[in-house]
Amino acid sequence: MEESTYKCYYDFCHRVYKTKFNLRRHINSSHLKIKCFLCSDCKKQFVSKQNLKEHMLIHTGEKPFICEELGCGKKFRQASQLLVHRRIHDRQRVAMKCHMEIQPLLLTDIEIPKDFYFQAEPKKKKEEKIELPIISSDKIVKNSKLPVLPILLNHI
Repeated sequence: MEESTYKCYYDFCHRVYKTKFNLRRHINSSHLKIKCFLCSDCKKQFVSKQNLKEHMLIHTGEKPFICEELGCGKKFRQASQLLVHRRIHDRQRVAMKCHMEIQPLLLTDIEIPKDFYFQAEPKKKKEEKIELPIISSDKIVKNSKLPVLPILLNHI
């Protein structure tokens, strides 16, 4: 006995479904964008039950996707966010592996040529001599706009 299939002809889609219900759901959500799932908290509408479930995590604050990397434990609402986060640990592992492969070379008695390193030497600043005019303290007091206060010797 041959199974009946239902094919979508909307916009040259040609996706095939086993039931009429699944085909209708596909057309409503993918092509017509009919939003029949309503958030009870904020009244926002969604095309699929899954999208509503993911949205509800915003209201509950739940973050079900947890990074299992030792010492991390960071939590995320979406699996895709966790996958992006895991790349950080992948890069750290690659860096650590490179370090572990290079470190034994650094501990040996191999002489490394000086031109092996590409570190630039810091540029030396040119020193400039600035000659300051000599001004006597009498001129400073005469030209100052501040009042001259007498010094009380018995209070010092």
